[in-house]
Amino acid sequence: MTSLKTVGCGTLLAALCLLTGALFPALCAGYGIVPGSVQLQTLDKEGNPDTRAGAHPDRLLLDFELDTEGEKTGPRDFAFDFAPGLAGSPIATPICSRVDFEINDCPSDTRVGVFRTELNQGLFVNQTVFNLSPAPGQLATLGFKLIWQTELAMEVSPNDFGIRLSTKNLVQLPLRRTHVEIWGVPADYNEAKAPVERAAFMTMPTDCSPLKIKFFTRSWKPGAPVVTEDAESQPFTGCQDLPFEPDLDIDLTNPKPDSPTGARIDINLAENTDPDELVNANLKQARIDFPPGFTVSPASVEGREFCEDDQFGLGTNAPAACPYRSRVGLLKMSTTQLPNDLEGSIFLGRERPGDRFPLLVFASAPGVAFKAAANLVADPQTGQLSITLKDLPRFSIDQISMDLEGGPRALLATPLSCGQTTASARFVSYSGGPAVDKATPVNVDSSCGNMPFAIGMAAGSTELSAGRSTDFSVTLTRQDGEQLLKRYSTTLPLGLSPNLTTVGLCPASAAGAGACPESSRIGSAVAEVGSGLFPAKLPGTVFLTEGFEGAPYGLAMKFGAAIGPYDLGALNLRATIRIDSRTGQASIGQALPTIFEGVPLRFRTIGVDLSRPGFLVNPTSCEPQRVTATITSVDGRTLSPSVPFGVGGCDSLGFRPKFSVALDRRGRKAKKPELSFAVNVPKGDANVDRVKVKFARTLEFHNAALKEICARGDAAEDRCRPGSRVGTAAADSPLLATPLRGPVYVVQPKGGGFPDLWGNIESAGVKLQLRSESSGKNGNLTTEMVEIPDLPLGTFTMRITGGVKKDSFFTIGKDPCGSPGALMTAAELESQNGTTRTINARMKADCSKSGGKKRIPSKGRAPHRE
Repeated sequence: MTSLKTVGCGTLLAALCLLTGALFPALCAGYGIVPGSVQLQTLDKEGNPDTRAGAHPDRLLLDFELDTEGEKTGPRDFAFDFAPGLAGSPIATPICSRVDFEINDCPSDTRVGVFRTELNQGLFVNQTVFNLSPAPGQLATLGFKLIWQTELAMEVSPNDFGIRLSTKNLVQLPLRRTHVEIWGVPADYNEAKAPVERAAFMTMPTDCSPLKIKFFTRSWKPGAPVVTEDAESQPFTGCQDLPFEPDLDIDLTNPKPDSPTGARIDINLAENTDPDELVNANLKQARIDFPPGFTVSPASVEGREFCEDDQFGLGTNAPAACPYRSRVGLLKMSTTQLPNDLEGSIFLGRERPGDRFPLLVFASAPGVAFKAAANLVADPQTGQLSITLKDLPRFSIDQISMDLEGGPRALLATPLSCGQTTASARFVSYSGGPAVDKATPVNVDSSCGNMPFAIGMAAGSTELSAGRSTDFSVTLTRQDGEQLLKRYSTTLPLGLSPNLTTVGLCPASAAGAGACPESSRIGSAVAEVGSGLFPAKLPGTVFLTEGFEGAPYGLAMKFGAAIGPYDLGALNLRATIRIDSRTGQASIGQALPTIFEGVPLRFRTIGVDLSRPGFLVNPTSCEPQRVTATITSVDGRTLSPSVPFGVGGCDSLGFRPKFSVALDRRGRKAKKPELSFAVNVPKGDANVDRVKVKFARTLEFHNAALKEICARGDAAEDRCRPGSRVGTAAADSPLLATPLRGPVYVVQPKGGGFPDLWGNIESAGVKLQLRSESSGKNGNLTTEMVEIPDLPLGTFTMRITGGVKKDSFFTIGKDPCGSPGALMTAAELESQNGTTRTINARMKADCSKSGGKKRIPSKGRAPHRE
């Protein structure tokens, strides 16, 4: 026989008694366990030790001896706690009813063992152990008669599925040596004449570690303490030779791409029920990897609740008291060793560091409760999902089924693409043998074809009056089953201009950290992410930032990523703001992430509302326009949607420009004049669209003075060489804190004739390219600035260099001081609302010989001619 080595308080007490018994006799008297008496044996039919892992032994023997010397009575309770792995099957035999047990009339085929004990008086008691109807909360109940009917309860620990055999309130007899014998296959001991189906009642662990037991007992003496004795068996053998053949099957409730879906996950385990054969190795852990593209659906956690640890009651047999809204699925375990399948639920647990989506799984049957923490893991880079069940119960399981709920708030979302894909799983047994990898096909609707890409767009201002401050919003929307957005760029209408003097700029470092100050806030944003009818809504704020990705300005969008009970922190997105140098149009460009904190961001809506008071100003042109966008999908397709845009009330805007022109006196003396002209538009008037200046006839184009002419293509790219520079330009705008300044170049005309004048002016990252087309007759020059951006430019000045030591674009023909009429310059100005003004202005010139005593001033502007 195989005995157990024992340790514990009994052994220590015995040693202490040997050393001190003579001095302290009271220490050694009283109730206790005889050291070394606790033994467990597993025997085959020949009575030899049976240490085969996964075997059904012929007999399982439990022996212990109590020291009742000095006690008037025996044990009140005793119990054996088996370490997990030893399994019992109450359905291996018929059940004796409690009524029959009370009258000593249990059928012989309900016998499962023998109980034998020796009393202090040398009296031996031998009784048959029967398989009784279990009491509530018990897996099984074994009964025997000790003076009167006594029950030995079989219970299962919720912590590790270890078995406890216990009895309480025994008859008050001075038990000493006690022997409990449980038959591995009770039918082999059946005395009935009728044949009985053979089935295993006891099954040994499928791992090869020693089987540990703990024996508890307490006497009838009032206040008596519980005494214990620990023991462990020899290691079992043959674990790695046990069969282990799990398989996997997954079915979807909604195979449509980009949709919430439920899933039925079946882990199938072939089980050998032959009592003469070894069982398959018990499943310890299963990890199921969903195919690429399957993700957590953000809509699934909207309106959800967590199941708290105290509600779940891990480590107890009590039913889980989790909120209904924390349930995400059902769990079922089928087994051949129990009369009923274990059934229960899967709940969302509260997230923990490193475990964002913990699952709590619970399944129970009468007398059995399985509770464990599982893991739903989303890959932080791809969002691919895996579910891990671990520390599964150590008994024979035929099938584990997880039904993840479907519907619009299903936990899972299908991939964006369709067709057959593959899920995989890795199964680990308690036997210590190699892990088993399995794969199974998962079908996503193969008839869906190519996913469309048809993004919707809405945009507009809240204020429709020309030249007034306004809010402006733009929103892009995507439907389920469409390709994801990768990048977009939205171009604002001509003349819808940001007033950069009304807001501070968020530093780049703060923008990257999502810590922009309120002074840089310019509006709000909204994002909707997820598949199905209920995408998760992420509210956000928008801040104006310093330059980003080469653009002069940027946007920082900070979204609160609280979805249902999960708080993913803040989703910080960046965008560029570029201003077209030709048109002055602002455009917003942004790349959209596809995943955040392991949660896929299948954007359904992305919208920006620029609503800071005074930040945006409407155009002063009422010509119909469109807000345009360029949108790119993750598979490289491109869309260019647009929506109409327009304002009214342009006719009510004034247009009262002023024009002046001046000639430097040094230029007159050298006949290489420095010339400047200026246009001024009062605040609140319509913006200038076109300026045509016919210079005074005394000024003649001086072609020989030009060192170099900038090629037109180079000028368009702002690559003119210094030799083509002939002056400077400047403009102030109420939208900028500092004036725009920059050089003026002579540029190759489209055809022949006079070269054009182009000015490139800049301030605070805003660049404008002002182009003029030149023409002339008899040497006199007319230059016309066309397509001026619809921006409020309070004063615009262009200065052509010249002087005594400098060449000039112009030369002086007739002496302007001798012929005042030669100083008249005509300017024709047109506003963005179509109003024109013609101004005849006398060029200012210093005609004194000494410089300052005599001057021919401008008479002011001539009357307007429309």
